[in-house]
Amino acid sequence: MRLRVLSVLGVGVLLGAFPTAVTSAAAAAGPSKVFVSSSGSCAGKAAYITISGGVAAAGPGGTVQVCPGTCTEDVVLGFPVTLQGANAVVDPGDDMSSPLYNLIGSNAFTVLAPNVTIRGFTVEEASGDGIFLAGDHGLIQNVLAQNNGVNGINVDGSSYSTIRSNR
Repeated sequence: MRLRVLSVLGVGVLLGAFPTAVTSAAAAAGPSKVFVSSSGSCAGKAAYITISGGVAAAGPGGTVQVCPGTCTEDVVLGFPVTLQGANAVVDPGDDMSSPLYNLIGSNAFTVLAPNVTIRGFTVEEASGDGIFLAGDHGLIQNVLAQNNGVNGINVDGSSYSTIRSNR
């Protein structure tokens, strides 16, 4: 396991110490595409009701398609995955589930793994960052970050990442 120390607001955080929430079944199944919708259905397909649930089901290398609507969670990403939003909003409010909550508050997305892609979302009302990207080689594209407490998109601690076409 590769361990990295990330300084967040002057406090060291050991990134390799966080669990990845990967089940052996998801890891064995390999990459897949799953859908997320708060209604449980997306374009006639069965869908997970949370992004976190969709990510766990898709597994490493998988794709999570998030349908229109608002999700109220701090999505913690501990392995490579692609998240594609279609008029999807992530508003974590004061969700305390993030491993960094005590340091910077809630984030819409807390990215602790390399090779994570996030496209097509609105991230808003996070008490911390809209997106906190600590994993390397990430891609953040076509994201609207608004009304977040600290930063819209924070790449402090990430290397070789691409951040483009965001507002």
